[in-house]
Amino acid sequence: MTEPMAQQKTCTKCGETKPLDQFPRAARNRDGIDSWCRACHTEASRHHRQANRARTNEATRRWRQENPERQREASRQWRDENLERCREVDRERNQKNRAAVFDHYGWSCACCGTADAPAIDHVNGGGEAHRRELGTKGGSGMYNWLIRSGFPEGYQTLCQPRNNSKRDGDRCRLDHAAA
Repeated sequence: MTEPMAQQKTCTKCGETKPLDQFPRAARNRDGIDSWCRACHTEASRHHRQANRARTNEATRRWRQENPERQREASRQWRDENLERCREVDRERNQKNRAAVFDHYGWSCACCGTADAPAIDHVNGGGEAHRRELGTKGGSGMYNWLIRSGFPEGYQTLCQPRNNSKRDGDRCRLDHAAA
């Protein structure tokens, strides 16, 4: 059964007849409803942004600078409403960064050769102080820093047990004969 005509409107852009809830409000129109449907508005906006990318980006940048509190609140609200999506994006980015770091420094332990539980080691010690300075406990924060810093020298891959054994010294203290 079709809806009564009063509950539908024809979009002047695409020519499709759609329910009224698919049209934005427009006080300037006699019926209070815009003549283009939401889909046509979205498409037209997308084309406009692409055609005027530099101008649009500059206007957005300027608004964010002038309205930092509103920007922070909008970002917080969006993240709260899309929390699972944000977590998935974070997980994917962290996995990609982890892979980039171990692709550069190697996936196997420099001490015993195992590829089980790889960890990044500060070759000359000082890892705890360095992580404190960066404000991270390690993991993704450390991977991000290594990538931003251009994969500096002085880091190597160790398996987690050997990295832990080196924590308070300058070398691995595990019995290599038993490994």
